[in-house]
Amino acid sequence: NCGVAQAVKTTLECFDSGKTWLETRDEVLRRHRGGTTWFTISPEDVAKGFKDGVVGYDVPSNIGMTLIGLLYGGEDFGKVQCTAVNCGEDTDCTAATAGSVWGILQGAKKIPQKWIDPIGRKIKTVCCNLGELGHFGGLLPQTVDELADRTERIARQVLDSHNALHL
Repeated sequence: NCGVAQAVKTTLECFDSGKTWLETRDEVLRRHRGGTTWFTISPEDVAKGFKDGVVGYDVPSNIGMTLIGLLYGGEDFGKVQCTAVNCGEDTDCTAATAGSVWGILQGAKKIPQKWIDPIGRKIKTVCCNLGELGHFGGLLPQTVDELADRTERIARQVLDSHNALHL
């Protein structure tokens, strides 16, 4: 019954009933809108009544926008990204999450190169304005691949320590 579960249910109900992604987005915002103090709301959204919401209650609508991108984008990575971003709101988070989940579901190798080329595979997992963090900088993953390998290695260690089945 939590807000995230309710936003997921709303999104799935709208998708299953044949609503467009934009109609689904509006329904998610109608039912699960968080409040904002730092970004501008479009005049169209103000007219729809989306100006006010509970400050700090952004996760349900963010998850809804992420799911909208995934559902309406399907197997088309670009469409997933563009749909999540075009939902508005917290676009950097929703598109990043939708892209990450899509990559997990479809496989990173299926992400079209035209989406990778401008960004590359390097990542910054810590941004502290401390240069490369001296000795500690070498301990941090420098690429998406290093982070994925490290995450898998840790997951296997946890499973092994609990005598769980291997992935």
